[in-house]
Amino acid sequence: MDAAMGLKNSKVGWFTFGGGITGFTTGMSMIYFMNSFDYAIVIGGKPLFSPLFAFPVSYELTILLASFGSLFGMLFLNRLPRLHHPLLKNKRFAGASHDRFILVIECDDLKYSETETRKLLEAAGSKHIELVEE
Repeated sequence: MDAAMGLKNSKVGWFTFGGGITGFTTGMSMIYFMNSFDYAIVIGGKPLFSPLFAFPVSYELTILLASFGSLFGMLFLNRLPRLHHPLLKNKRFAGASHDRFILVIECDDLKYSETETRKLLEAAGSKHIELVEE
C-alpha cells in the first residue's frame, strides 16, 4: 500500500470522529435545554434531564454527523470536485479521442524521476513527450 494513501485514509477517521463527537454533544445538549428550560414540565416526579432519555437522539445525530464528516472529509482530502485539469488546456489533448491516445504520468509519487521516465518513454517509441505543469 502506498504510504501517501495510508496517510490520507487515517485522516478521514479524524473527520468521522469529529463529526461523531459533534453529533453526540449536539443531541445531549439539545435534549437538556429542551427539557430543562424550554419545556420544564415535571411529570410523575421524573428528573428534567436524564441521559437515558437523550440517548436515542444523541445516537442518531452521532451516526448522521459522523457519516457527513466521513463524506466531506474524504472530498476535502482528495481535493474533490476537481472541475478543471491542466491537460484540458493542452492543444494535443483535443485530438486524443479521434485517432491517437495520450499517456498521462502524474508526478506525485516520491519515487518519480523525470529523466528516468523520459528515457523509458523514448525507449518505448513515443512520438511526442511533453511536460504539462499546473
